[in-house]
Amino acid sequence: MNNFLFLLSVVAMSAIGTLRAQNFSIDWYRPDTAVGFGLENNTNLSITNGWTSAQETRATNAGQISITIPATTGNIFYRLKNP
Repeated sequence: MNNFLFLLSVVAMSAIGTLRAQNFSIDWYRPDTAVGFGLENNTNLSITNGWTSAQETRATNAGQISITIPATTGNIFYRLKNP
């Protein structure tokens, strides 16, 4: 199984990464005051300008946002960022 590392680089926002069966889910709550935050990913942390907007489909439920990726995807690092 691949190792997963979830990076959270935002103060006052929280996110949870969970391994569910063969998928990895990232969930975060977006309060109305957190408009503008976006999820970004990078496959190589030594490339500081390698962060791009995550293209995974987002599911929203009462202010909670989540994405699910296959656990076999490999090394992908995620962060929440407010431009």
